[in-house]
Amino acid sequence: MAAVALAAALMIGLIGLLASAAVARSAGTTGGVRRLLFVCVRHAGHVAGNHGAHLTILGGAVVVYGAYVAVGIARNGWPSFSWRLRPPA
Repeated sequence: MAAVALAAALMIGLIGLLASAAVARSAGTTGGVRRLLFVCVRHAGHVAGNHGAHLTILGGAVVVYGAYVAVGIARNGWPSFSWRLRPPA
């Protein structure tokens, strides 16, 4: 499912880029098309780096939390839930 969402986001970005290039070309600015493509590629690099940083931080948090849970289970055993709907009278 994540692959489908990623593919859709890439397609939307590509369509936007091509539409912007078509508008710039119709205005008769071929240098503008090159500049537009350069800015979009540079921006995509920054966006990819930002997403990579967030995914790295998230992955680190998952590892730390998983280790915390594993140590808790090793020390105390599996949790047992004994919740009651009504308090004892």
